[in-house]
Amino acid sequence: MSDITQEKSDRVCVVVGVGEGLGMALALRFAAGYKVALVARSPEVIGKTADEIKAAGGIALPIQSDATVERRSRQHTIESSANSVRSKF
Repeated sequence: MSDITQEKSDRVCVVVGVGEGLGMALALRFAAGYKVALVARSPEVIGKTADEIKAAGGIALPIQSDATVERRSRQHTIESSANSVRSKF
């Protein structure tokens, strides 16, 4: 369990499906206290959400990824996204 007083730079949240609706709302909300990894299929959508977070002073890592691909590819896609988060944050 993380300490609520922990520095913002120590906390990371990964939000999948940040294109619209709940995913975007969660990403923007978490950005107030976390570094946020933004995962979606569309680079334009990820960029828009990342720009909004950065404009508000947050930290965002855009990751283009499609978790709807075949099962074997899906695991590789998810692992690749997780490795990106670990290496950047």
